[in-house]
Amino acid sequence: MKKNSSIFLLLLFAIMSIATFLWLFFINETRFDLLSQYSVTPAAQHQEKRVWVKFRYQDTIEVDEVYTPVNLISGDEYFYVGDWSDNKVKKIDAGGNIVEVFGKGKGEGPGEFLRINSIDLDNSGRIWISDELTGRITIFDDIEDFEVVNVKIMPNKLVVLNDKYFVISDRFDTRLKISSLNSSENMFSEAIVSRDRELWSRVFDSTFMKADSSNIVRVFYYTTDIVKYNEEGEILFVRRPIEAFDIEDLKIIPPRQYEENQEQIFYEVSPSSNLPQMHGLHIDERYIYILTSEVQGELFIRDIIDVYDLQTGDYLHSFRTPEPIYYFSLMGNTILGIRQETGQLVIWKFIEENEIERVR
Repeated sequence: MKKNSSIFLLLLFAIMSIATFLWLFFINETRFDLLSQYSVTPAAQHQEKRVWVKFRYQDTIEVDEVYTPVNLISGDEYFYVGDWSDNKVKKIDAGGNIVEVFGKGKGEGPGEFLRINSIDLDNSGRIWISDELTGRITIFDDIEDFEVVNVKIMPNKLVVLNDKYFVISDRFDTRLKISSLNSSENMFSEAIVSRDRELWSRVFDSTFMKADSSNIVRVFYYTTDIVKYNEEGEILFVRRPIEAFDIEDLKIIPPRQYEENQEQIFYEVSPSSNLPQMHGLHIDERYIYILTSEVQGELFIRDIIDVYDLQTGDYLHSFRTPEPIYYFSLMGNTILGIRQETGQLVIWKFIEENEIERVR
C-alpha cells in the first residue's frame, strides 16, 4: 500500500512538473516578435555605436515648493509641472521660480483634481490637464478661466493635436485614440483610429507625445522603438533605436484581468534581463529626445539621452545627463528633471563643448 502511494505521488509530481514547464515556455514566455509584421527601419543608418556630444553642466537649481513632481512639459518660455502633493500644476521659469499655479487643489469640484496624470499645451497656449480618478480634462485659458470636459473613462495619457482634437489613452486600452471635443456640451466623441492593433495594442508599455499639430510620436518603454502617426492613425514610420537589443529578450506575460475592469483582458511585457528601458521623452520642433540608460550586463552605468530626427526617425547623437533622473523636459540650454534618489525637481543649464566623440 505504501509502495503504491509512493508511486502515485511520484507520478503526480512528474505531471505537475511537466505542466509547469509547458506553462513557462508556451504561455508565460511568449516571445515578443510582433515587429516582424511591420516594415521596420533601423534608426541608425550610418552608425553602429552611439555618437557622443559633450556638454558642460553648470548652474544646478533645486526647485522649491514642488514636492511630488510628475508630468514635466515645456512651452516657449516656461516649464509646466504637475505636483501630486497639492494636485496643482506649477508654471516655472528657467530660473526655477514658480510664476503661476493652476488648479484649486485636491477635490472633485470645478478646477480641482484627485490625481493629475497628464498635461499638454494647445496651439492657443491653453493648458490641458487630465485627472486619472475623476475621468475629466480641465482646460485653462488662465488661472481663473477654465472649462471641464468629462471623458467618462480613466485617462492615461493626454496629447492635444489642435484645438479640436486630442489623443487620449484609456488606462485599460492603449490603442491610439483620436477624440473630438465638443466644447458646447463639455463632452467628447471618440474614434479608435489606430492601424496597428497587433503592434502592442493592448500592452502597457508606451507613451505618446505630440510631434506637431497633426502628428503623434509613440515610444515603447522596453524596446525604445519609435512609431510616428498622422492624425488619422496611419503609421508614418517605425524605427528601431540605436544599439537595439535582441527583440527576443522580451516576453509577454499571460493575460490577466484587473479588478477595476473585469470586461477587458490585458497583455503586459516583462524583460528577461536588465534592459535599458526608456524613462523619459521630449520632442521639440526638430528632434525626438529619449531618456534611457547605459547597461552592461546587469550593471547600470549612467543615464543618457538619445537624439533622433523628428521627420525621419534617424538617430543623430547622444549626450549624458548630469546625474540619474527620471522624467525630463528641455527648453533651450536648460534641462528640467527629477532626481531618481530623492524625487527632487532640479534644473540644469548646459553649454555644448562642440566636440563629438564617436565611440566604437
